[in-house]
Amino acid sequence: NAIDKCWSANVFLSVLTDRFLILSLQILGRYIEWLCEISRSKDAKISVFVHALHDCEILRARVIQKKFPDRECVETFQEISFDRARTKLFESLISNISSSCESGLRAVSSIAASFRMSSKPMPTQHSNFVPSILRPLNHFVRIWGKGNYVESDLMGRLDESVSIRVMAKYPYS
Repeated sequence: NAIDKCWSANVFLSVLTDRFLILSLQILGRYIEWLCEISRSKDAKISVFVHALHDCEILRARVIQKKFPDRECVETFQEISFDRARTKLFESLISNISSSCESGLRAVSSIAASFRMSSKPMPTQHSNFVPSILRPLNHFVRIWGKGNYVESDLMGRLDESVSIRVMAKYPYS
């Protein structure tokens, strides 16, 4: 909204194009830093990361589509990268979901321990713990995958990354 107001016809003065450009870049720079700060938060909920990622995508698309009066302004705005904020938010989202999934792994290690040195017969059916391991990931996909709130390619990368992290911590013994 601030950038739209800055470049609106009733506010913008062509003789001050450089000042308006600097102001717009400062607004975007501060927003990108704020997004990066959110990604560092250990207490943030998954929804905060998803909304911030979504906002980042919308803002990036709007900045690219914005009609600027000067070709130099257009080139400057096209160089603005949301990649750093997007990457940090995405990594925080992966970390948050992975840690939720990994909490289910603690119960898996107790399965083998309960059968060692006991007269219990070996299990013939799957354990109830195993399906619960990826339940947080499945829940995330069900909630945020609907309506393409999270892009399908991003969802696929998230699904793969979380699965790899959880498998790496899976106790094989």
